[in-house]
Order: sequence, then structure tokens, then C-alpha cells
Amino acid sequence: MNKNKLRAEMVLHGDTVKELAKAMGMCRATFYSKLNGDSDFKQSEIGFIQKRYSLDADAVNEIFFNFEVS
Repeated sequence: MNKNKLRAEMVLHGDTVKELAKAMGMCRATFYSKLNGDSDFKQSEIGFIQKRYSLDADAVNEIFFNFEVS
């Protein structure tokens, strides 16, 4: 999870944590838990964010999935 990239998308679209959490139907504490990596975003939640911010597949992968090649 790359929370800085997600936060950047939120800022670009004029969203706050409170607004996005409310739009997703969750409390801020739950959203912060997911944002900080204490719990994972569900597939449906990732889909919601993808649609809300018109993200392509590469952006979704950069934000939600850590791919490290060694």
C-alpha cells in the first residue's frame, strides 16, 4: 500500500479522509486503519476508489499493491 500516492490522488480530486471515508460508507478510524496498512482494502473498496478517481490499472497497482522485483 502506497499511502502517499493515494493521498496525492485524494488531494488532486479535492477529497479529505473524512469525505472519502463517508463516500465509502466507513468511519474515519476504519479508513485510517486501511490507509496505514493495519488492515487491507477490500476489492470492492479498491474498485470504488478506482472509479471515483478514474484510475487506470497501473495507478491502482502502484497505490494498492507492492511489487518488488529483486
